Amino acid sequence: MRQLADYLVSAGGKEIPVSAPVWGDLRPSSSRTGQGRYVTLGFAAQDTTTARELVTHEARLLSNIQTPRRDLARLRILDVHGPMALLVAEVLPGAVEGVISTGAAVTSPPGTTAMQG
Repeated sequence: MRQLADYLVSAGGKEIPVSAPVWGDLRPSSSRTGQGRYVTLGFAAQDTTTARELVTHEARLLSNIQTPRRDLARLRILDVHGPMALLVAEVLPGAVEGVISTGAAVTSPPGTTAMQG
């Protein structure tokens, strides 16, 4: 049985419980609108294989608290750092306001420098 997580990443019929999104690299994204930003989400080590299968795919960030399965944002999965169990994603336009707050911004979340090379 999987542990209850506050958030889920869902794509192609697969779901991964994840930690709250933390702003990663704050440079403008490659999206056409220039509105997206990169975030980092932690996941359980046993989900590494599933996380890698999601790279390059569009996914949904879902709430798993208060209002379970509420859509919060669309993400494009960019990279997975297995040793640190971190998923890097681009937030696509249309995210629920305030869900992914820039107040939590960091220049480089722990363990992500290898991914920003």
